Amino acid sequence: MTIDPLTRHAEQAGFARVASDMVFDAEHERPRLIAALAPLCPDIQAIMAGLRRGVPVAPNASEGVTGQFYRLPGHFRSLCCAVPDAKGPEELWAGDVIAFKGTEPLMPDFDEYLRWMMTAPFRGSDLPLGLHFPLVVNVPPGAVPLDECLREQRMAATVHERHLEVYGELAHAPVPLFVHRCPVEVTTSYVDALDRHLTPQAFERVESRALAGCGVSIWYYPDGAHQGGRLAAVGRNQPAAPGGPRRGRRDHRAVVSSLCAIPAAGVHALRPVEQGARLLYRCGQRMY
Repeated sequence: MTIDPLTRHAEQAGFARVASDMVFDAEHERPRLIAALAPLCPDIQAIMAGLRRGVPVAPNASEGVTGQFYRLPGHFRSLCCAVPDAKGPEELWAGDVIAFKGTEPLMPDFDEYLRWMMTAPFRGSDLPLGLHFPLVVNVPPGAVPLDECLREQRMAATVHERHLEVYGELAHAPVPLFVHRCPVEVTTSYVDALDRHLTPQAFERVESRALAGCGVSIWYYPDGAHQGGRLAAVGRNQPAAPGGPRRGRRDHRAVVSSLCAIPAAGVHALRPVEQGARLLYRCGQRMY
């Protein structure tokens, strides 16, 4: 049996795979989107068939590159996989990308990851990463609530449907593919970890939402150029410090001129400002 590119990349990277429980499937619920996506990514239906059998899970949350997979700096809940075979890390963002948001609670070292979040600084916040999200944003750290996954994917699907109706093509924006529901035992383990590591006030803020279930949202991106300058900071995985978190160092030498690289045709050709104008003008009229 021929293996789809995503499954092959995950196997080559040594990733585990968990059985899928898809509660949103764009090919079934929004078939026009996948039909419009197929000419842009000929492997998309094979990739989706593979994802219905299982979701790839990285062994840890290191920033950097592992085979065709990469985690961008500051992306604490998302992991990307470049679909076309790349000769090296500098080519990872030259083509189609499948992004996974929320696989972290499925990792074998999630407890260590959450412990790291409780001491890691977060941008301009006075709180560590693990407390900023529950106390400031009212979001459980290190995971994506199932209701958030479903809401984001269905809203995105509606935007693409309106854009497709008005302009005859998908918007230059992430295309929703799936929402995977994490098993009950994963949610239970995740809530227990929150109880152990968060302060009582932070845990109380997010307990009920975490208990409602975790999810993984899976997206298609037309190319890596949407990542802009963040791609310049992606470096190869570095070994974990003894007793420390498995986080990679940022290799700022890998400079990528993706901010100016606008592909030549179709959905790939629109600049962000042009796409925003489209959404606000014609699509917005039909949505509201």
